Amino acid sequence: RHIDPTVWPKISVITVSYNQGPFLERCLNSVLDQGYPNFEYIVIDAVSSDGSQNILRRYEAKLDKLVIEPDEGQSDGLNKGFALATGEILTWINSDDELMPGSLRRAAAAFAVHDCDLVAGGCERIGPDNEDIYRRYAALPLVERMPLGFAHQYAWHRSWEKRDHFFQPEVLFTADIWRRAGGHLKRHLY
Repeated sequence: RHIDPTVWPKISVITVSYNQGPFLERCLNSVLDQGYPNFEYIVIDAVSSDGSQNILRRYEAKLDKLVIEPDEGQSDGLNKGFALATGEILTWINSDDELMPGSLRRAAAAFAVHDCDLVAGGCERIGPDNEDIYRRYAALPLVERMPLGFAHQYAWHRSWEKRDHFFQPEVLFTADIWRRAGGHLKRHLY
């Protein structure tokens, strides 16, 4: 379905970074090069000591927000980023991951078509020489809306034991469901 480009929902992308210099620039470019017309990019760095701060300063003008300060781990950094986010749709990508070209546009279209709270795609694991190690898709049905009430979650539970679950870079969710779920991550979780 085609979406009027004047009404693309705002997507907030958060990246938390700590000493991931060798991967950071590719991560930043994978988000900045999306070509999506309505997104904000927030990067939170926990005072990296490996040159990451220099990379981030070079990209600072292209970022909507850059915070470089100590934190209490990845969940604390994500909480800081999500607290700054103003988008209708939220996601995060770790500093050693990349978004596939067109990911934000495809996810926004899925939100529009299915009127849902969460969209999950698939992931490719890429090796150090850019070779495709494997592609993975979640156990949920593809390209259809699925309610996740208690019974559905119970039936789906065994897929977690088989490692057939969502990976962080493939999941986007509404700001509304983030708030309804409490609007924060437990800081002790990594």
